[in-house]
Amino acid sequence: KNNISTDHYHRLFESSPSSFLILLPDADFTIVAVTDDYLKDTLTKRENILGKPVFEVFPDNPTVPESHSTKLLADSFRQVIATKSLDTMATLRYDVPKPDGTGFEERYWRPVNKVVLSANGEIIYIIHRAQDVTDYVQLLAENKANQIEREDLTAQKIVMEKEVEYRSLELEAKNIELSKANDSLKHSTDQLHEQGQKKDEFLAMLAHELRNPLSPISAAADILSFNKLSEEKIHQCSDIISRQVKHMTSLIDDLLDVSRVTGGLITLKPEKINLNEMINHSSEQVKPLVENYKHQLFLKTPVQPIFVMGDQHRLIQIFTNILNNAAKYTPQGGSLNLTLEAEGEFAKIVVTDNGIGMDEELIKHAFDLFTQASRTPDRSQGGLGIGLALVKSLVELHQGSVTLSSQGIGKGCQLTVLLPLLAVNTGSEALAINDDHLTQAPTNEAIKVMVVDDNAANAEMVASLLEMTGYKVIVEHDSLRAFERSIIELPSIYILDVGLPHMDGKELARRLKKQPETKNATLIALSGYSKDQDIVNAKEAGFDHYVVKPFEFKKFLTLLSSLKIG
Repeated sequence: KNNISTDHYHRLFESSPSSFLILLPDADFTIVAVTDDYLKDTLTKRENILGKPVFEVFPDNPTVPESHSTKLLADSFRQVIATKSLDTMATLRYDVPKPDGTGFEERYWRPVNKVVLSANGEIIYIIHRAQDVTDYVQLLAENKANQIEREDLTAQKIVMEKEVEYRSLELEAKNIELSKANDSLKHSTDQLHEQGQKKDEFLAMLAHELRNPLSPISAAADILSFNKLSEEKIHQCSDIISRQVKHMTSLIDDLLDVSRVTGGLITLKPEKINLNEMINHSSEQVKPLVENYKHQLFLKTPVQPIFVMGDQHRLIQIFTNILNNAAKYTPQGGSLNLTLEAEGEFAKIVVTDNGIGMDEELIKHAFDLFTQASRTPDRSQGGLGIGLALVKSLVELHQGSVTLSSQGIGKGCQLTVLLPLLAVNTGSEALAINDDHLTQAPTNEAIKVMVVDDNAANAEMVASLLEMTGYKVIVEHDSLRAFERSIIELPSIYILDVGLPHMDGKELARRLKKQPETKNATLIALSGYSKDQDIVNAKEAGFDHYVVKPFEFKKFLTLLSSLKIG
């Protein structure tokens, strides 16, 4: 009476709160019983699956090629049959067909398989319990995805933090760089402003220095315009003009030399130089200035000559500039000392004075262009503030060095020049010609000279000087007219201004050299240009000689006297 009926057993099994499937242990694992929860979990109906092979009802999802659910489950069934033991399978993806036949739903299970034995120990059923863990697996997958996303975000955060740090450092570096650039720009602006001030001061000095000699020249010219002048007065005016022209020429030469040096256009003419003789020669050149200031100049040179390889003209220029500078900035009655000695591989020249001296700031810029110490209102020292800059450039061209020092204002200065020594037994020969010993030009009335210059005053002055020394002179101001007249007059010598209008001096020279009647005449170029290339261009045009304006007439006459005419 208290026993459960068979029908009730069925109802109890089917109502069990778990997903169970009862299979026969045959080849197809035929379904013979199923719980309601299993039907619900697998979206099936009892009448549609009972009596059917389990893998017919639940095949593999064909859209998931890697799925082997049926094989894994079949292997487990066979294992429990063979071992009659429980088999708890790992979580298994086993998709279930949708009731409408439109595909499969993704499902995950945790299967447990076990056999049921009869009283005599034979296997009569297989119990298959399948716990649906789809929500759990999907939650794990979602959590894993979230974890990956979090890790990605963390990694991105680290990267971004590093990028921000890098950008911050980069920005800081850029700010430092910008600050330095601003400082550099300010420094450059200050330098430009300072250079502008120096330029203005220089132009004012240049105007003053050029007006100084022009004033006596103008006065001498006015005196010479009077009809009745004594020979003594004429000579006096001539000396004034000559002296002031030399002074102006010296100023202009210094300017041109600075321009050439800074532009890299100076080419040295090296030769073996006896510095002892060179220094004596330089001291002779500054002697008038030293005497004018009532200075005493002491030279101390060794008995044995000291030789260097250098350009004679430029070395004299270096030492005369140094001595001139020392003399100008030393009050009257001062003392100048120059010593020469060999020191290691160098010739050492030291010039000291007891002049106005320099402060530290001025010493820093002493070798800059247009730098000068403070000067008296009458600018009695003279000069353009380019002497030491020129000295430094020329010394460095000789592979030497120059330094300047002073104990302070009123305590004088000391300037030291080092030049590489040359071995005494060197076989080097002089490459430059010294024209300081040219002789007096002779007069010769048989020699006909044509002077061609569009500047009438220049042409007449050259003609007058030539006529005074006996030459027969023809003057023309037009190059075409000069060429036409050349066949008629047939001069032996042509003195041509290079910068002629209409047809310049070089073209006129070419035509004269091509013309049979004048091809053997001597052509002398007069020009205010003194670059090496200007001289080369003139020689290529046919000129035999090149003379730079203004020129010393005595040397010019000596050049004429050296010509072979005939």
